[in-house]
Amino acid sequence: MTKTVLICISILLVILAAFYGPKVTRLYKLANLYNEDKIASNFINI
Repeated sequence: MTKTVLICISILLVILAAFYGPKVTRLYKLANLYNEDKIASNFINI
């Protein structure tokens, strides 16, 4: 019983990661765009 619940939860997490993964990475890059240590390289590479 516990094994099946863990398998179902892990499958659900994999599906959610595949669906929301690209959006989360874009938000992370946007949030870190203006970091002081990387701001010059961020705008040079745009």
